[in-house]
Amino acid sequence: QLTLDEDCHLEYIPLPIIPCKNSRYINNTTITIHPSATLFYSEIYTAGREFYNNGELFQYNLLSINTQGYSPNGELLFRERMVIEPKRDICKKIGLISLFNHFADILILTPQQNIQPLVEQYKPYISTDYALGINYLPEECGINIKILSNSVEELKKRVRTICSSLRKQIKGCELPKEFAWR
Repeated sequence: QLTLDEDCHLEYIPLPIIPCKNSRYINNTTITIHPSATLFYSEIYTAGREFYNNGELFQYNLLSINTQGYSPNGELLFRERMVIEPKRDICKKIGLISLFNHFADILILTPQQNIQPLVEQYKPYISTDYALGINYLPEECGINIKILSNSVEELKKRVRTICSSLRKQIKGCELPKEFAWR
C-alpha cells in the first residue's frame, strides 16, 4: 500500500521479480494519491531463471499482478489486473509477447501538466531490442507504460531513463547513476 499526500514525490524502482520454477507470485498494490502528488511506480518481471540449470523460462505456475489507485476521498481512479499462467496459457504464442521474455510495467501518476511532455517524448516503439507502449489512465490521473524485451538490463535502462526524464521535468535534476552493485 502506498499513500501520497499533497505535493509528495515518490520514485519506486525495485529490482526485477524472477519467478522460479513451479512458483506462484501474487502482487496486490493499492495506491492512494493526492491530485498534486507524483508517483513513479515500476516493476520488472522476468520469465524466470534464465541461467539456472538449462533455464526455467515460463516454468512458473502463476504471475498475478493487481494494481488499483484511489483519490484521497476513496474514489477509484483506475484498476489493472494481469494474470499469466504459462503452463495453462499460450502466452509465448500471442502478439508481441511471443517475441520477448521480460516486461516492465510503469505507472506515472502525476498532475496532468506533467503528462504531455512524457507522452511526446516516449512514443510507441517496436524493434528487435524492445517494444514500448503507452496509454492514458482514466480520470486523467496519469499514464501506464509497458516495455517488453529479452534483456533485463535493457528494461532497467529504459525504466531509469523514463524516471529520470520525469524527475528532470518536475524537480530539475536527473536520477543519480545506478549503484555499481545493482
